[in-house]
Amino acid sequence: MKKVLQLGFPIGLIALSTASFNANADIRFNGFASIVAGQTLSDNESYLGYDNDLSFKNESIFALQAMSDLGDGLSATAQIVAQGNENFDTKFSWAYISYEASDYTTVRAGRLRIPFYLYSDYLDVGYAYPWVRPAGAMYSLPFNNYDGVSVVHNKLIGEWDFSFNFMFGELSDTFFKTTSPTDGSLNNMYGLATSFSREWFSGYFTYISGEINIPVAGIESFASLAQALGASQSAADELRIDGDTGTFIGAGFNIDYENWSIIAEYSESNTDDSILQEADKGGYISFGYRVNEKTMPFVMFESFETPANSSIAAAMPGTVIPALGTAYDGIPVNIATQAIVNATNRDEYTATSVGVRYNFHPSAAFKVQYTTLDDDYNDAWDADSIAFAVDVVF
Repeated sequence: MKKVLQLGFPIGLIALSTASFNANADIRFNGFASIVAGQTLSDNESYLGYDNDLSFKNESIFALQAMSDLGDGLSATAQIVAQGNENFDTKFSWAYISYEASDYTTVRAGRLRIPFYLYSDYLDVGYAYPWVRPAGAMYSLPFNNYDGVSVVHNKLIGEWDFSFNFMFGELSDTFFKTTSPTDGSLNNMYGLATSFSREWFSGYFTYISGEINIPVAGIESFASLAQALGASQSAADELRIDGDTGTFIGAGFNIDYENWSIIAEYSESNTDDSILQEADKGGYISFGYRVNEKTMPFVMFESFETPANSSIAAAMPGTVIPALGTAYDGIPVNIATQAIVNATNRDEYTATSVGVRYNFHPSAAFKVQYTTLDDDYNDAWDADSIAFAVDVVF
């Protein structure tokens, strides 16, 4: 049975306490919440929206889930979430119909969670993992849900429990929210997430692909300008994110042996023939040790890299951009292109976190985490931060 909690509690504990009443169907309500306070430790640093002033909004969250059992294997599930960084405005993160086609196969349709990560199903449930937050180097994609279908098939192979999640769908979201907010979409998205477990070991592998459209105004206008100054159509299209194929590959494992908890994940993602064509490579490894049944200190090491890309700029002409009122007036097109590529899709950093989780109640945990980030690409992005959290399930 795959364990999610890292302090020796079975996954059933996260199956949250329920209340039910009888009408035409049995309806169960669950909930979870995280109150998170954090700040950076220097006036000129920022990290995950935090600055040197203590904030309780950036990562705090409240959620309520309702599941209705309609009988004969059919059920409906909806989850409403209010996040502090969105002024606690409520929205549906999940809303789907589920049908148990057999004892081993379940079909779901509606708004579902994309199975990118080890903790995808529990991404918002802070109580489910030992840290204040999952590693940003791994959990870095700006979207987590999609509209579509999935087929989950469970199978025992030897002494291993396997689960295969086949998914297909689409999503619409706002991308580049902190720099150039742009409405975009991911269409014809398909993938397979395979998880497996045996005793104290569990792991997974994920492959997901789809067509990405993000018409960022600044990139679109510069690509058109480059064409007007002599760039070929194909060279300009290498900048645009217009129907290009995006791919995500991820893998990870969880060792929960005696007092030790060892968790690691790694992923690569990129979008072919676009400004995002260089792969984002990120991952982490975490070590935790249960001092007793309530307390576990931990340390986590993260690494993230998007390599430099020079091929897009190399295909551009050296024509100097005339005085047009742009930020790149007087600069050759190829040099300006390289600057835009680096600003959009270039980074390299490592981060180290140390902290402790303390279960002060059967349904609640207190956490503290100190994180230091060292950015090798831009020293101005270095940051030291501290965060405190109370996570609750109900």
